[in-house]
Amino acid sequence: MRTHTWSAAQVKEGIADPGVKRLTDLPDPLADPVGARVTGRLRDRGWLPQSPEDGFGAGQPQFTYELPLAGRTEADLLGGMNQLWRRNIKKAAKEGVEVRVGDDIKAFHDLYVHTAERDRFTPRPLSYFTTMFAAMRAEDPERIRLYLAHHQGDLVAAAILVRVGAHAWYLYGASSTGKREVRGSNACQWAMIRDSLAAGCDVYDLRGITPTLDADDPHVGLIQFKAGTGGRAVRYAGEWDLPLRPKIYRAFDLYMRRRGR
Repeated sequence: MRTHTWSAAQVKEGIADPGVKRLTDLPDPLADPVGARVTGRLRDRGWLPQSPEDGFGAGQPQFTYELPLAGRTEADLLGGMNQLWRRNIKKAAKEGVEVRVGDDIKAFHDLYVHTAERDRFTPRPLSYFTTMFAAMRAEDPERIRLYLAHHQGDLVAAAILVRVGAHAWYLYGASSTGKREVRGSNACQWAMIRDSLAAGCDVYDLRGITPTLDADDPHVGLIQFKAGTGGRAVRYAGEWDLPLRPKIYRAFDLYMRRRGR
């Protein structure tokens, strides 16, 4: 459930303003009245919000980036992107990058592990992805798709798209360190956006971002990349706890905070 949204222009202005450090520092966000009522009632009933500094909790991210598709054309979507995104999409096409939907989960996972080593995050095992594809395809063969971008026979980027009803999600991505200049990741994204539009989706969801707008924070590149598509940053209600034993809850919360330092 959404509580606030910020336009791509607001995000861009915030990054350029040294006095703005987080999305929540930006003035005049678009507030969702339903989200406000729900979160207000949770607080009134003793629930406590879990709002980690980086925007990622134990489960789903509280901040995401979404590209509205309803009522728009491919030309509209390209026109809403920044100059760098449009140039990179054209660059990929000019270099001959080919994006196809495939089934080689092992090839994706190999590239994903390479990406994890380069970007210093812990990758999920291959079994996680094979199980995910099997479960989702058993429900609907078109529920999940794997996009593979090749350049002259080399796999340069790959991404996973999930679609439920009129909502499409970019779930996981990977890219090679070599041949980054051919812009395989942009080609993958554009292919998924176009297919989501053709499937009648209202939203293309680029998933989690951190709320930082601090130009010196290494995480700011994530929101810069996604904001280049146009669209909007979105804050959701996030995760909440109901302390049944307040004293024990506070002690445990303090312990977890100190452990995370």
